Amino acid sequence: MKVLLVSDVKSLGKRGDVIEVKNGYGLNFLLPEGLAVLATAQAIKGKDRVLAQFQQEEQAEALELSALYEKLNGQTITIEAQAKDDKLFGSVGAKEVCEALAGIEASVAQDMVELPKPLKTVGEHVVKIALGKQVAKITVKIVAE
Repeated sequence: MKVLLVSDVKSLGKRGDVIEVKNGYGLNFLLPEGLAVLATAQAIKGKDRVLAQFQQEEQAEALELSALYEKLNGQTITIEAQAKDDKLFGSVGAKEVCEALAGIEASVAQDMVELPKPLKTVGEHVVKIALGKQVAKITVKIVAE
């Protein structure tokens, strides 16, 4: 089955590629997830128009991520957590960091927050936020309640 990829698929191809895949993979995964369309003559002919539209969307997203980078880089956020002797009873993970960032009107998805492991101590921690090609570094200050 030939399909036209409408988004990048890891280990398969880039957006706009026409590739041959097995029928089950195409019908059960690529097409329902919106990652590809059938490579009909009409779809291949309209590929340039669709790619131009995707390029415009990518540029708009890149501008948005760049503005978010400017807003976040060097920012300090404070998270309150229950602690005893500088050790937290639980931990602070990507979810809590995203919720704290929402408090400063910065919408970030959990998968953008790069935490090698959850934060378990009171104090300041540097956390990286992947924003496309840029990586913003913020300081997360954990204080005891």
